[in-house]
Amino acid sequence: MDVEEVPVKSPPAEAEWAWIQPKQQGIQSLGDFAVKEQNKRRRWILGFHDVFESWKMVLASDAGDLYLLHLNAMKNEIMLRYEAIVWVKPSENDTMILVSFKGLI
Repeated sequence: MDVEEVPVKSPPAEAEWAWIQPKQQGIQSLGDFAVKEQNKRRRWILGFHDVFESWKMVLASDAGDLYLLHLNAMKNEIMLRYEAIVWVKPSENDTMILVSFKGLI
């Protein structure tokens, strides 16, 4: 997955997060994956809408990248905001793991 990095906008934590365009190729797919994975884990019925903010943290070369996503999802016809962290491990198919998923206030 090719993602063009841009200067840091406003990192959400003290880590080395680089802000990236949420409309870049692959970012919306990560958001969709996060919602679907959370639905499986919690037996929720959220509908993915879009990622509106995103950041990337580059890990060690063989460990992959973390993506922090702020996304919108529908629940019972109400749009809600969530924060998800997805780990993309390098492999032939770039394995994705949902690290965390929580509501935004």
